[in-house]
Amino acid sequence: MRVGGSFVYPPPHLDLRRIERLVLIAGGVGINPLISIFTSLIQVQESQRPKEIHFLYGTKTPTSDMDPQSMLFLTRLIDLVAAAADPVNVTLSLFLTNTGYEDGERIEHGKLPNRTYAKRIGKGDLVGALDGWRGKGAQGGAGREDTVCYVCGPQRMTDEFVEVLRGQEGMSEERVLCEKWW
Repeated sequence: MRVGGSFVYPPPHLDLRRIERLVLIAGGVGINPLISIFTSLIQVQESQRPKEIHFLYGTKTPTSDMDPQSMLFLTRLIDLVAAAADPVNVTLSLFLTNTGYEDGERIEHGKLPNRTYAKRIGKGDLVGALDGWRGKGAQGGAGREDTVCYVCGPQRMTDEFVEVLRGQEGMSEERVLCEKWW
């Protein structure tokens, strides 16, 4: 049995002043280390955190009514995004499976984040977060040199996402970190 993990923010090998965009990608219980990083960053002064933080969270819908209380840390995430009070630069994208909605459909639900989708996180979602959702870095990976990604979730998802992210133009292995507890 192994206890603990290797996730720390900021990454010890990178200059904190060179992190402009942070992308946190969680699958299921993989949210645990990422919610800690996100909470700490939202609690510090805005000038002490990256200009952009994009959180992608994929999970199964445990109930048919899609109650945020039934999804691990979702209400806390929603509260933290609201506390940041910056809907353009601090975003939460929720990806739900087992919803009964058509795959890929945007879910309009008063209790869920505006960016909620009935699907798994896909390559396009990862690239969108790398580029800050506004496409600033869309020209051949420009603007990604100050982006750092953290990935934590089931083994297959983590391995796939790390490969996709590290393979994107403008990204390097040292700026795509993952936690493997298995």
